[in-house]
Amino acid sequence: MFRETLRRLDLGACMSARVHCERDILTIGCGSDSDLYDLSAYQRVQVVAIGKAASEMTATFDTLIGPGRATGIVVPSQAPAAPLKNFRYIPGGHPYPNEGSVQAAHAVLDLLQAAGEERLIVFL
Repeated sequence: MFRETLRRLDLGACMSARVHCERDILTIGCGSDSDLYDLSAYQRVQVVAIGKAASEMTATFDTLIGPGRATGIVVPSQAPAAPLKNFRYIPGGHPYPNEGSVQAAHAVLDLLQAAGEERLIVFL
């Protein structure tokens, strides 16, 4: 039953149900708990994605807001077969941190320290 449930999980469908972008308005969430972001108010949209599903979540987010619109850092447990050119991939250790994990942490901190109000940072 557990394996069947995992097989049926569709990350893209789950994200598509909670992330929408129409007319430069990014909506994240469901119903009254949604957050709205006017993307035209930001110079850059950046993503920080960490974990086993980081690559897939990043690819889905990129598609949902418009391919190539966002940049950022993706920290998957393994490098993806088809990385997106607008993202930096730094594979980290799983379940234990490794040198890649440390490099990724520094890269994320650098991204965040350089960010100002002109950037929208989305964590996946």
